[in-house]
Amino acid sequence: MIRSMAVRSDFSLELQIEQTQKEANFEEVRGAIDSALQYMRSGRSRNRRGGRTLVTLLEQARSVAVQAQEWQVVRLLQDSLDYAEGRILNPDFKDRHRLYEDGKRSIIRRDFIAQNIWTITKCSAEAIQEHLKDHPDATATDLLSYFQSLSRDALFLDAPEDRPGRYRILRGSDEMAVWLERVLRERIDIEDPREAARRIVMSPEALRAHLKSPARRL
Repeated sequence: MIRSMAVRSDFSLELQIEQTQKEANFEEVRGAIDSALQYMRSGRSRNRRGGRTLVTLLEQARSVAVQAQEWQVVRLLQDSLDYAEGRILNPDFKDRHRLYEDGKRSIIRRDFIAQNIWTITKCSAEAIQEHLKDHPDATATDLLSYFQSLSRDALFLDAPEDRPGRYRILRGSDEMAVWLERVLRERIDIEDPREAARRIVMSPEALRAHLKSPARRL
């Protein structure tokens, strides 16, 4: 069951449902979609209502569209549901339905992705150069293995307190994490806590400590 607070209802969804309504050819389909829109807009102030009720209304509109064989509307309403229930991310949703920027694809997101790809490939090239300085005879397989370990270590990126604005990747962090994970999963025996406590308390060391304690002499 979907909890009300987990259902997203925002301006992007409202715009997309409006566009979907314009695609409908049959009045009953438009009416079913309008019920979802009116429910969204019935919140106080600028807040849009969502929750399970909105999901139900969208599902009902989708069913009406199926009966009318308006398959494009069915697809769009499924996108509405997927977005409301968190299966489509906001940037993808906006870009897929061209909700803003006069229907054009987002230039900002395009440039953002391009900048990140440029940075990653540049850093990769510099890492290759540094590795080859120390390992001039490294093969392509060696480089691939090095990069695979480096990428895993990157998950444990560290921000040292004594170097503000700088970050570091500690080599071997992933190997240590894998070792710890295996220890926790495979090598720690969970015993009966009552029996373990009894065995510890009744050990010779514990008994000697108990006999020497001031509380025991009272």
